[in-house]
Amino acid sequence: NDAVVIGESGTGPDSQYQVISGLTATLTPGSGWTSGGKYIRQYNINVNNTTGQRVKGWRVYVTNWNSATHTVEAMWNATYISESAVLKMTNGSQLENNATFSFGGQIGMPSPSWTPIFEVRGKV
Repeated sequence: NDAVVIGESGTGPDSQYQVISGLTATLTPGSGWTSGGKYIRQYNINVNNTTGQRVKGWRVYVTNWNSATHTVEAMWNATYISESAVLKMTNGSQLENNATFSFGGQIGMPSPSWTPIFEVRGKV
């Protein structure tokens, strides 16, 4: 297993987390800069629950991740697991209906043209 676990990963295996209609996330890119030979961009991330019910847990998956060329430089209000081909972010909390959870991070990438492809999954 080549996963790097930072902090608490949230509970349960990935199979318990599914795409749920009304559970969405937005990754808003902020400023970026070059440091140590790579490009670093800050993201603000909002997870929104309009499912009509409480979501017991959620994870945001970045599916075009490559741990050989991409790094998490910082993250706040959430924890993450960086695997070879996916980045998983969560804070292990429940999310009430009509609630939004906000967190952020700084991602190191090979070039400023990289854009994360992501999906959010939850368990109810």
